Amino acid sequence: MGSPFLPNSRSGADFYLQKSGEATIQFAELGNMIRQAVMRKRVEDALIKSEINYRTIVESTDDSIYMVDRNSRYLFMNTHHQKRLGISDEMYEGRNYREFHSPEETKRFAASIEKSIATGKPRQDEYTHDGRWFIR
Repeated sequence: MGSPFLPNSRSGADFYLQKSGEATIQFAELGNMIRQAVMRKRVEDALIKSEINYRTIVESTDDSIYMVDRNSRYLFMNTHHQKRLGISDEMYEGRNYREFHSPEETKRFAASIEKSIATGKPRQDEYTHDGRWFIR
């Protein structure tokens, strides 16, 4: 059984400071550990804030926002796109675009993805569906 004053990896401690004979060295190490912990906390807080901002923008828009891989499998889909397709959260992950769209639309979409991957450039695809114009 370990010492209660030297936390192990399961205790949630980020650092531990071993006793040594030189107080100056220990204070320097302690100062470094505190700076690292503060920096890590700031980075975590910035990441959380960024995630909240991203989610707010993506989920509050009336546009469909989604992400697919090179094989047209859905990786992400905002709530508006899910509602448009009539599915609930996470029912789409790993499923192919063709499962939710017509063969013609799927063919056009796959060709656009292939061209974008081949050229390394973004593509814009304008199309109509149910009498409405869309830009993808």
